[in-house]
Amino acid sequence: MKSLSTFIKIYILSIIAFLIPSANQQSILSSLEVDIDGLSQNTLISDFELEDKINNTIDRKTGTDLETEITYFQFSIPSQNKQLTQVRPDFWTTLHSIESKQGRLLYRPSNQNKNCKTTPSPCGHHQLTLQALKDISCETKKCMSDRENFEKSLAMSKKLQALNDRRLAKAGFTSLPEYQQYLIHQQGAAGLKTILAASQGKKQLNKIIKKNMAGNSPYSYKSLKSLGSTLAAKKFLQHWEEKWQNEKKLVIASNFSNKNVESAIKPESKIELPLFNDYELQIALNLKI
Repeated sequence: MKSLSTFIKIYILSIIAFLIPSANQQSILSSLEVDIDGLSQNTLISDFELEDKINNTIDRKTGTDLETEITYFQFSIPSQNKQLTQVRPDFWTTLHSIESKQGRLLYRPSNQNKNCKTTPSPCGHHQLTLQALKDISCETKKCMSDRENFEKSLAMSKKLQALNDRRLAKAGFTSLPEYQQYLIHQQGAAGLKTILAASQGKKQLNKIIKKNMAGNSPYSYKSLKSLGSTLAAKKFLQHWEEKWQNEKKLVIASNFSNKNVESAIKPESKIELPLFNDYELQIALNLKI
């Protein structure tokens, strides 16, 4: 509401300035344009535009006057784009959404006890397996239970990811796109290394990897087997490249359903007319170039 009030003030002040121009002078307020897109209010005037305007008239103004104008017109109104940037999901937010739909699906159907303390299956916020815990030397029951704690599960996942990144780097696979980095988490370093090599026609997919691929894609084991290693690997990678981008969109949609985010980007419907103090009126009357 503060931003909207600022806009109304500027609009009214610009009208006042236009009503009383001197014979050969134009108000600097004429360089101000405002765009309302329904979700945000953005001032299109920029520091560069203001600087150009001032440079064209520098010979006719004193330094003190110019400093006053610069101070008065250097304002900003938050834009929708800035809000969108703030809610755009990063790698770990997207991974968390895929693995447990942002923490809503911590347990698999087979986990009748609804906890991660004893189950050997993938469990928790990032669906870590017992093998994953073993890889990072965290095989205690406490580590198993920690999979239900978001911060601890995230810390363990990052430690595992760093380890697998080093394993893949030794095989020459570096600077992987995000969806392939996620597949390290899903398939393990050895599994992804084989899948990437198979997609290049350099390796054959074994039965275990094909079953893992089938369990994490719309393709059955039988269909993957019939495609052959190279084509099966390519189709699997293509599927996850698309799914990763779609998951990001789902996370954004989920964030925008949050009332706090909505209130940050949605202008309030009520309009309050601003009150002007003597200083603001004086600025409107005297700011002419």
